[in-house]
Amino acid sequence: MDEIIRLTCPECKSKLRAKEKALGKKLKCPKCGTAVLVERPPVEKPEPEADADNIFLATTATFGDDAGDTRVINPEQMEADARQVAQAEAPSKPQEPEPLPPPKKKPEPTGEPAPPPKRKAPAPQPPKEKKEEPPKETSKTKKGEPSKEEGVHFAHPLHLRHSAHYYIFNDQKILATWKNNGRGWLWQAADTELPAAKAREEMPNSGNFFFAELDFEKNDAGKETPVALTVYKLIHDYALRALGGSPEDILPKIQGHSGLVTRLKAVLLKGIRAKTLEDPLADAPKIYDFLRSSDFHTWEVREGD
Repeated sequence: MDEIIRLTCPECKSKLRAKEKALGKKLKCPKCGTAVLVERPPVEKPEPEADADNIFLATTATFGDDAGDTRVINPEQMEADARQVAQAEAPSKPQEPEPLPPPKKKPEPTGEPAPPPKRKAPAPQPPKEKKEEPPKETSKTKKGEPSKEEGVHFAHPLHLRHSAHYYIFNDQKILATWKNNGRGWLWQAADTELPAAKAREEMPNSGNFFFAELDFEKNDAGKETPVALTVYKLIHDYALRALGGSPEDILPKIQGHSGLVTRLKAVLLKGIRAKTLEDPLADAPKIYDFLRSSDFHTWEVREGD
């Protein structure tokens, strides 16, 4: 009877058996199909007897008529699995809390005052760039210099023009007029005109007051016709008190240029036409249209422009 030779597949590690007459030949593994050389196994040394706790089970399968397959579970893996099962079944020990560090001892007083804590010096910061502010605009005209009233930078007229008529008014009526006739400022009372110096008691101390300059020139026929209208606003408080002095004392009370709303235009137009036989604006269509229009807003109108 032929001897049975036991082999191990190098690929799938299956245990195989072959007859002695197949020595030196290659057989096909019935599990994975790998060609396995039939040769006698080396003589194995006897292994020590295993403990009762290390007995492992094996399963044997037979492929075909003459082949057998014995699959052995890896002992190391089974030992590791046994440890995990034992650890899972063992009662878990409560973890002892970590000991707290001993409290720091306070330094014993020595009788000398403790030095003050050192403060970190602030990190140096780059210097901030100073933004240059644009210079304040100051109106400069041929007529005057910056006014000092209420800190307003404005070039008020320096002189009353001999060729011009001047009107001071509010939204109700013309309050005072000036013409180059030697009479000075005239206060417009109810039915008459009074020198401004004698009408101080009638002058309001504060309010919204406007100052208009209507400049005249002689035409080719020698007739004086309006050529320019310029409107200013006076300061709010005690502006009219200056009318009682020199005629030009009112000029520093000018606050700045001003446009006119429709009501103020109507008051000024009525004052220009008052007490004249001929309409002074008959030959000044631009100034007339300005005073009649509700949409035209400016502080200066010139006929030649």
